[in-house]
Amino acid sequence: IAHFQEAVRLKPNDEHVLQELGIVYVYKAEYENAITYLQRVIRLKPENGGAYWFLGITYLKMGDRPQAQQVYRTLQRINKDLAAEFAARM
Repeated sequence: IAHFQEAVRLKPNDEHVLQELGIVYVYKAEYENAITYLQRVIRLKPENGGAYWFLGITYLKMGDRPQAQQVYRTLQRINKDLAAEFAARM
C-alpha cells in the first residue's frame, strides 16, 4: 500500500493509480478507504466502469445493498457488460 500511496502523492489525479489503490483497499477489507479512492476516480472520469464495479463490490461486502443497487443502475448506463457481471454477484 505504501507504494501506491506514494504514487498518489506524486500523481494525485492519476485515475489508474487511484483505482489500483482503491482495489487494494477492497482486497484488504478496508472498505471506507476503498470508497474514498474509487469515488475520486469516478469524479475524475465518470465513465470509468471499472471504478463503479469495484465501488459496487465494496458496498456489497459492507452489506449496503441499496448503495450497491444505485451503483448497478449507473453501471447499466455506462457499461452493460460490467453491469451484467456485477448483477451476477448481487
